[in-house]
Amino acid sequence: MLAVFSLAACGPAPCRRVAATLDEVESYINERPDSALAVLRALDSTAVYRGPAQRARASLLHTMALDKCYIDLQTDSIIAPAVVWYSWHGSPDERLKTLYYLGRLQYNAKDYQQAIVTYTEALAVTEKAKDSKYTGFVNQAIADTYSVTYQEKEALPYLDLAYDSFLQIPDSSLAKRTLYKKALCLTDLRMWAQAKRLYQILLSAPQELKILCQESRPHMVCFLSNMIIRRRRKRKISFSNV
Repeated sequence: MLAVFSLAACGPAPCRRVAATLDEVESYINERPDSALAVLRALDSTAVYRGPAQRARASLLHTMALDKCYIDLQTDSIIAPAVVWYSWHGSPDERLKTLYYLGRLQYNAKDYQQAIVTYTEALAVTEKAKDSKYTGFVNQAIADTYSVTYQEKEALPYLDLAYDSFLQIPDSSLAKRTLYKKALCLTDLRMWAQAKRLYQILLSAPQELKILCQESRPHMVCFLSNMIIRRRRKRKISFSNV
């Protein structure tokens, strides 16, 4: 059940301090989510928020910090104030993030059907939102949900949409990770030629490939390793002929 807001008021000075703290946390939450989480936990235990808007913002940031620290929640106890508030208020980007993280909770709880419903609702919000990264996250989350339920064919178009969104931001690693996920789907669908083409693209970025291998399935590591070995052998042969 979604929690009900406490409408307790706070004085101007304490509320300004809370707002300033939330501004500061938001500025570094992506780079230092562990620090953000520590601040938000302390704030949540002591702060009296100035109405539901401030409480909703804090709950969304708290949920984001937990997710970025790889702490998987399966209930809406923390994000509930944001879900209630941003259903009717706030910007499209705030609503988009709220729905994305709510869907993540449902996915973690293995409620894949409800997760798809939430992500689809988020997808409608992307038309008005400005954040290309979270547009990509939502499309990738839909693809992940289809993949985990063995519907790789349905996942492919959403991976393409995610890839296009990630190309609009400076962080190329997100686009490369999406290519990798698409390669896995193509492999599961036995579409070998298309999968091989994507793996070859990934081989052009060794530092990102190393990260992907650490996260991948064992047989995919072997697949990629064999491709690297074959490529190195080709290079040695070509050099020996010079």
